[in-house]
Amino acid sequence: MRYMANIFIVANVGRGVCLGFTAWCWRLGQRFRRGYFAGKGSDGVERYRFGKQAERLAARFLLRRGYSILGQRVDYGFGEMDIVAVDHGRKPMEVVIVEVKALRRVGPIRPESRVGALKLSRLREASRDYLWRHRLRELRYRIDVIAIDWPVGELLPCVRHIRDRDRSTHER
Repeated sequence: MRYMANIFIVANVGRGVCLGFTAWCWRLGQRFRRGYFAGKGSDGVERYRFGKQAERLAARFLLRRGYSILGQRVDYGFGEMDIVAVDHGRKPMEVVIVEVKALRRVGPIRPESRVGALKLSRLREASRDYLWRHRLRELRYRIDVIAIDWPVGELLPCVRHIRDRDRSTHER
């Protein structure tokens, strides 16, 4: 019986290592495709910096509205959650998974429309995993989107908070 338990442990550890390595390789491939490793001044680096700046702006936006930030850029294997926060204004408290979308140009396509069904399903799965790992299973969660329109040359961006993206209720 002890031999079987050892085989079970070794198999699970091996599976975890393989899954972790696969996720790491996938993320590395994404970075190469997006140009994160390109030289200075390239479009990929500028987009990366703009994304980080938009996420910092979104975090400050949430802090001013009474949220607590639990984490930023939380990795869940095949992607990342931009911001994980707690909404203290709701009773009972809710864990809020925030996806930040920002655009530098003004056009017919709005940033929040770029969060599709596939991204929402991945965020749902990641949020359930996050709550389970951090022993927050009794709390409810929702997925919000912060959309930022920040045209080149403008000093102040337009920030919109879309609460509970599945229901698409807007808050300004």
